[in-house]
Amino acid sequence: MNFKRKLKFNNHQKALSVILFLAALVLLLPQAAHADWVTTVVGGLASGIASVLGWILAKVMAVLVYIAQYNNFIHAAAVANGWVIARDISNMFFVIILLVIAFGTILRLENYSYKKWLPKLILMAILINFSKTICGLLIDVAQVVMLTFVNAFKDVMAGGLVDMLGITGWQKLDGFEDVSSWEVAGAFVLSVIYSAIALITVTAMLGMLVMRIIMIWVYVVLSPFAYLLAAFPGGSKYSSMWWSDFTKNLIVGPVLAFFIWLSFTSLVSFNNQSLDIDGSLQDPNQITCQQDESGVCKKGTTDIMIKFVISIAMLLGGMKIAQEIGGAAAGVAGKISSAGNKLAIGAAAGAGLLAWKGVKTPASWANDKFLQEKGIVDLNLKRAWAGMQARRKEKKNDQYVRGLTAAGDRMNKGGFAGAMAMTAGPADAWDRLSDWKGIKPVGIIKQLKGEKRMNVAKEAALSKKSDEKKRLDQSVFENKFINANAEDRQKMLDESILENEIAREDKAAVNNRRQSLETQISAEEARGQFKDVDKIAELKAKKDEADNEYLAIEEKESKYSEQTRFAGNNLRKNFSDQEKFAAREEIKSRQSNIDELDKKVAANIPKYNRQSRLAEQTAVQKKMGDLRDIDDPTELLRMLKGAIASHDRNMVKAVMLKMSKDGNDNEFLQPLAGRTDHIGLKQMMRDLSDKKSKNYAGFNQQEAFSLGSQIAEINKGTNHWGATSAYSMDNGKWRETTDKEHHEIRDIETGKQQLQAFIRNNNRLAYGYHDEKGDFHLDLGGILKLQSINNGPGMKNIETMNESAAKYVYDAIHKPENARLLAEFSIVPAGATKSLDQTIAERLGKITAIKNFDDKYNKASSFQS
Repeated sequence: MNFKRKLKFNNHQKALSVILFLAALVLLLPQAAHADWVTTVVGGLASGIASVLGWILAKVMAVLVYIAQYNNFIHAAAVANGWVIARDISNMFFVIILLVIAFGTILRLENYSYKKWLPKLILMAILINFSKTICGLLIDVAQVVMLTFVNAFKDVMAGGLVDMLGITGWQKLDGFEDVSSWEVAGAFVLSVIYSAIALITVTAMLGMLVMRIIMIWVYVVLSPFAYLLAAFPGGSKYSSMWWSDFTKNLIVGPVLAFFIWLSFTSLVSFNNQSLDIDGSLQDPNQITCQQDESGVCKKGTTDIMIKFVISIAMLLGGMKIAQEIGGAAAGVAGKISSAGNKLAIGAAAGAGLLAWKGVKTPASWANDKFLQEKGIVDLNLKRAWAGMQARRKEKKNDQYVRGLTAAGDRMNKGGFAGAMAMTAGPADAWDRLSDWKGIKPVGIIKQLKGEKRMNVAKEAALSKKSDEKKRLDQSVFENKFINANAEDRQKMLDESILENEIAREDKAAVNNRRQSLETQISAEEARGQFKDVDKIAELKAKKDEADNEYLAIEEKESKYSEQTRFAGNNLRKNFSDQEKFAAREEIKSRQSNIDELDKKVAANIPKYNRQSRLAEQTAVQKKMGDLRDIDDPTELLRMLKGAIASHDRNMVKAVMLKMSKDGNDNEFLQPLAGRTDHIGLKQMMRDLSDKKSKNYAGFNQQEAFSLGSQIAEINKGTNHWGATSAYSMDNGKWRETTDKEHHEIRDIETGKQQLQAFIRNNNRLAYGYHDEKGDFHLDLGGILKLQSINNGPGMKNIETMNESAAKYVYDAIHKPENARLLAEFSIVPAGATKSLDQTIAERLGKITAIKNFDDKYNKASSFQS
């Protein structure tokens, strides 16, 4: 057994071990009251430890006095040499600062103009060369105060501190060979405790003073940079940090010296009466020291214990005040004290290990038995603490991943904040800075521009590209027309006229739909407090789609109008070779322009944050692994709602992806988004990133859209076609697809399946969606698929139609609002003997598991009775 490994307790285990050890002593001491050899061993061991600790304490106090008198800060070799180098570097940088100010003045940048910075620059250039002298003056002021108190207690420090703490004579205890009682052994143990606490306290003070000296050296060496930064635009913040830390380390010394002196002064005439202790009470030492012939026990009297407590408390109070001031010197005291406390507790824990082992096994069994039967509390602190630590580590990792993602977003934004964020994502930062194309540092250029400026440049390039594509289409048409014969020219003209008329008719139809939607929105809003907010939101979404469709048709109309104009004007014209050559060159020029604009678009797409994306995927995959044995959608939905409420983004992703892979994405889309198709999926992702939504989970828009695209892709594998094709990546960013885009992609994807396989394998969610109330509705994609089935070959496959699909599709067709659809599907198509409606009805008649379950259940129950 690795004993060293067993002693690696955390603080809670240490405390528990000490408690159990003391409990064991309470149980065992009465039985060993007459075991003289035990008291001799315990007392002898304790006195030896106390002697060693006393010797170390004397040495540490002597060093403390020596360090406290140190006053050679400015003339130390390290300071003298380091300051010269720092001064020369700072003077060199002033040339660069002058150039920055010059360019700022030329470019009329107000924050960098010479009127604002030149006077300060000149002043700081002078002060840099006197920075060591200035530091020396400030150090002298602090040292005058500090040495005044040090001189007052240095001569009596070694002996005086031991006397002040009340442990005189315990540095070298004698008489332990005649330890004859537990009271005397206890006095020896008490001496170990006193010496250990005193040593920890004095060592912490010493560490504080040593660190103060080192930090003052460092700050004096760096003092030229403090003045340099004060003269540099944007550097004043760091100059202020130098002054703050330098001042804190100066003040710590005088404060600590004052409290050491105050402790001596306050306790010179200390006695029991000074605390008004009631003398009528019997001193416990009159009882505990009756059998102590060596006189050792008398050294643990009540007045000495109180004296020790008061002395240590005053010294600790001084260190506490010094630590509140701050600085590296103050911080080191807390670390030394913490390390000393761990050492002391560790020693007690080691002593209690055997007693702990004696009760661990039966206690653990009893605790587990109690926990199993009652389920009230777990007294196994180690196990409970391990569980808490595991959860804390998991949450800490989630926070790290979230910070890494935020750092990636900041890097995309560029600027100073983006540069600072590179420290959080070094791998992504390296990818950016090492992205070169030839001699062009593409990554650095993108970082300097930042996302905002890149977006402006990208949108400008996309706008120009759109115009160039229109001109290219026109140039291709003109070139084809120029080289066509008279008959083909006439056909091209006729086709352009026809397409133009169709576009004009479509434009009118869409405009009528827009006006109708606008009327419905106005009518619903006119209902005031009784208006249906959800209905208004749905109508506005349809209105936005209609507006986009109207703009697309306008462009189409403009395109064919231009073609019609050109063809009509040049129908009988004979073009020269020069004109034909110019037409060909025009196409090449337009295509070249588009290629250049594509490069500009690519140059203004932010770098992909691979490190943060990988860390996020790893965290999500781990959580999905934790969920692998949970299949009940109701339980997963409850977990999802909790994760949304607590903004646990990785858990939200894990649960949604898990449910989608299980084919249960409809189980969270229906209650949370109100419908189970691509519209519901888009609404769900918008809610996750909308701070005003009740389903806001702390996402940003791109993060939510990325999750939505993953779910939509998973749904292709589970045949939930209504919630597929919801997002598209354009120029480095996710966007929602339009309703037309969704159905076009969906139609192409479902068309890859054989019709027979589609009918057999796809359930209701391939034809429509459920709303918030659970009602099923056919969607456009479902109607398109039913139309492709409504023929002779398709009808033959209906007998294998998925049971869920057959039931819900049949019921949806027979809803009152689908009367026109029912009329179409009631007609017998060519090559068939029955209508689609009749064929699905016959399929339902064979699905007794759905339509006649109640009859089957009642019949089966009758056999049991």
